[in-house]
Amino acid sequence: MGATDTLVNFIHKTELSDIPKEAINITKKHIIDWFATAIAGSNEEAGAILHDYASEISGSNHANIIGTSIKGSVDNAAFINGSLGHLLDYDDMGFSHPTTCILPGLLALADKNKISGNKILLALVLGYEVFEKLSFSARPYEGSLRKRGYHPTSLYGTMAGAAACAKLLDLNIEQTKRSLGIAGSMASGLSQNFGTWVKGMHGGNSSRAGVVSATLASKGYYADEEIIEGDHGFFHAIHIEGNYDLEKVTQNLGNPWAIVSPGLSVKQYPCCGGNHRALDAALSIIQENNLSYEQIETLTAQCHPDLINLLRFMKPKKGFNGKFSLDYNMAAAIVYGEVKIHTFSDEIASDPRMREAMDSKIIIEQHPEWTHEQTSQGTPITIKTTDGKEFSKSVAIQNWHPTKPITNNEVEEKFRYCAENSQLPQQNVEKIIEMIWNLEECNDINSLTSLCTF
Repeated sequence: MGATDTLVNFIHKTELSDIPKEAINITKKHIIDWFATAIAGSNEEAGAILHDYASEISGSNHANIIGTSIKGSVDNAAFINGSLGHLLDYDDMGFSHPTTCILPGLLALADKNKISGNKILLALVLGYEVFEKLSFSARPYEGSLRKRGYHPTSLYGTMAGAAACAKLLDLNIEQTKRSLGIAGSMASGLSQNFGTWVKGMHGGNSSRAGVVSATLASKGYYADEEIIEGDHGFFHAIHIEGNYDLEKVTQNLGNPWAIVSPGLSVKQYPCCGGNHRALDAALSIIQENNLSYEQIETLTAQCHPDLINLLRFMKPKKGFNGKFSLDYNMAAAIVYGEVKIHTFSDEIASDPRMREAMDSKIIIEQHPEWTHEQTSQGTPITIKTTDGKEFSKSVAIQNWHPTKPITNNEVEEKFRYCAENSQLPQQNVEKIIEMIWNLEECNDINSLTSLCTF
């Protein structure tokens, strides 16, 4: 049995009773986190443009769109909500950014078909499993994939979204294989768009592709049924022969569940995860020693050049580019002592202190000789003060990593913070949180998504 067959059979036979409570509880945290980031994203200028787009193309109004009273077709709601969820780069990370590629499609289909929270939970956990197994099978070669300009989120996310939507719609084995086959020809996403609004669309495109693939397959649309392992299939085309291990695609399915191990990180800062360990270290030094901007003479961050290839903007003048800029984030840390949603506005980027910090206080030292073991220890930070003191720190594992997991209270607080940075009615905030914690009791997901329209 090939990789596609094995994966599809696993998806088809798995029921909610097969999923441990631990996996369900963690999944709920990530659902709360995704709603938080999408609601905050809806308040951005890019969010307004997506809402305008929705109003122009509204046709069959079956699904709710976050942040607006406009309803959309299932595929367009999945696209817009998925884009909102990834727009701020505040959504979860680990084996890339799976939730925003999978959940919005499930919600849109559930809105139309009055599907329960139980079925959402099962489909999402299985979507995580597909995403991680595809990612795991080529992880040693992911650097090569990224250097060619591909964004793994939108590649694996499209396939995972299609698998999850197929499960939600109760497709049979043949239909599920065809859903993956259709999705394989829709996978795309280029890292050239990192630091722009288009990166958010990588989540949106994956969510929409999942809906389209599963819906077409349910109607009998024909597609290749060996899309993963085929000679001209997903892995051969994306990774090139020799840069993947097909056996890993089906290795230890559900044992453990991907959402449990390796699990996903919740983001503490609304920017590329490549900044987070450096931010944890820098902010820790600043807070522990009560340092002001004026007291700091220099901040030096040491890293491998691969990190700068990812965080490719140096001294950006556009705030949104700062999400993919190490020197911008370090400047924000010493100027403001925090990194929040508003940190990446053009107003902050043009602050004279930010410009001064990036020009003369922030030093980025690149170390091409560093081994993988050295880079895994974090981004060492050294702060020198004007009175001659020196403080150094390196953080190997950032806050809210699966091994330092976010608590229920912390993910609720992140939701409340994001809600404050949106137009979400205050009376809906606690209702949404409570409903997600009790998602098994939700018989129609529309009762949840309708609370996010305003």
